[in-house]
Amino acid sequence: LLHLLVDAINSGLRDANGSLSKQNVERVILPRLNAKIRFPKTYNHYLSRMKWFKKQYNKMSMLMRNNSGFGWDPIAKTFTASEEVWKDYLKSHPSHK
Repeated sequence: LLHLLVDAINSGLRDANGSLSKQNVERVILPRLNAKIRFPKTYNHYLSRMKWFKKQYNKMSMLMRNNSGFGWDPIAKTFTASEEVWKDYLKSHPSHK
């Protein structure tokens, strides 16, 4: 789904307000997604997944913005930090575990 969203945005399918319309999601993204997966997804599934993506983005954004000692490994595509930094972070943000 994420790759399809990026492709749609790069193809210029965003509205004037910068978002993807329900029509474009149902016309372009969902048919391509459903062709690749076993159980067809609906627009409501899409909305649920977008909510999850936003939640994950906000967690990672907060991690990078508000905490020192973190880095990014572009090969493994993971955050890096010492055990002490992780321990302190997860202590103050237990829901991000």
